[in-house]
Amino acid sequence: MNSTKGEHERLSRSAPGSVVILERQAMRDKPVPGLADVTSPLFASDAMTGWKSLVLNEQVHDPVVADTLAPVADAYCIVVVTGGEAFLESWDGQGWSGAEYRPGTVALISPGRATRYRWRVLGPDPLTTAHMLLPHDAMRTAARELGLGHRAMTLRDTPYLSDALIVATTHALLDAGRSSAVEAYVHSAAAFLAMHVLTRYAATSLAVDELTPRVLSVFRDAVGRNTSLRELAALTGVGEARLAQVVREATGQSPWNHLITLRITEAKRLLATTALPVTEIGYRCGFATPSHFAASFRRATGTSPTRWRATTA
Repeated sequence: MNSTKGEHERLSRSAPGSVVILERQAMRDKPVPGLADVTSPLFASDAMTGWKSLVLNEQVHDPVVADTLAPVADAYCIVVVTGGEAFLESWDGQGWSGAEYRPGTVALISPGRATRYRWRVLGPDPLTTAHMLLPHDAMRTAARELGLGHRAMTLRDTPYLSDALIVATTHALLDAGRSSAVEAYVHSAAAFLAMHVLTRYAATSLAVDELTPRVLSVFRDAVGRNTSLRELAALTGVGEARLAQVVREATGQSPWNHLITLRITEAKRLLATTALPVTEIGYRCGFATPSHFAASFRRATGTSPTRWRATTA
């Protein structure tokens, strides 16, 4: 993050964890090649001593930039084009490859990754971009919830992509910054973006096929007892978000809907093959009360357990 001396002092005096909004700051020293100006807002959470939330600023770029090596980022960086158009090329070690960057274009950069690039602005409007730095804590938390551990802490090399969620969130944060957003708003956005980019763009991940048999087995075993999503996630060894992803990809249902489906299937089996009372069958299938069993069964079949038994006997 670049700031003037006065702004540095103002940030340093801020209370730990507070959100600071910096107004327009001219980049007189231009420490970043090709950067003409940084526009408001810029979020920072205790930025000078180890920020905990995301950092966001909007930058105005020079019209033409020749072969330039960008500074190595020490955080996960999301770049979104917010205005103007440019033809940007990046060096992959063997040659240049490029594309036209327009409003809505997104790029992702992992920490420690150097980027060599060049560009020229197309048209009369300046190229402006929003830069967001995601804190390591948010990325580690998201990786843990997804059951990815440290294997997914590198993003795929994605210098050019289209992602409507990232673009919409970026503009929402820019608007929020202009209206003095509260810290909770920024922290929530950081958590969401970390979860989103790891889900969509992690360089490595735990294959769903490795988890699917274990997850489905845990759900089958849970049919006869009252349980929670947290307990099921703990039994499978993954976070709740990762559990939901695996179940949805394997069954097309949310975890709770899948569990209800399994319970109703078992209830049908018991209704058809045993003389157990309907209430007892409900308890054996994990329903806490007879009314819960009756309501769930009716939603799934269109009739009551008693009538279903009578028509299938």
